[in-house]
Amino acid sequence: NVFLNRIESETDISKEELSRIVFLPRANYETFFNYLKIANVIVDTYPFGGDTSSRESLLIGTPIVTLPSIQLTGRYTQAFLKVIGLEDELVAVDGKDFVEKIIKVGTNEEYRQKIKDKIKLSNHKLWNDQKTVLSWENFFVESVAKVMKN
Repeated sequence: NVFLNRIESETDISKEELSRIVFLPRANYETFFNYLKIANVIVDTYPFGGDTSSRESLLIGTPIVTLPSIQLTGRYTQAFLKVIGLEDELVAVDGKDFVEKIIKVGTNEEYRQKIKDKIKLSNHKLWNDQKTVLSWENFFVESVAKVMKN
């Protein structure tokens, strides 16, 4: 893997540590969901970020660490984590923080379990929040009313 070779040549990561990084091949939906279930931590894709895969990860309770970018798509996961109250734990402020958060969640079982418990207690907020739907409804109603006035 070209990326793993680059990590090895540009960092001081040991061969043992490097062997624990796994890039998975493209998978069908069922296999992908099974990967999410067994993962210790999901690493959000920088700078593009996740949307559907981030929500799926949180739906089943798997922690996902993100480093928000300037693009809107690079901030979806941050928004999801803010809604469920895990912004401090799983949203990085820079590259160093990103790596530190990934390592902490990935290797500290007790900490990871606390995060998973919090996700499971709070992820309903991502699925049952009517506030956003009502905001969009209001926007469209007000927009149409303005257009109709003119």
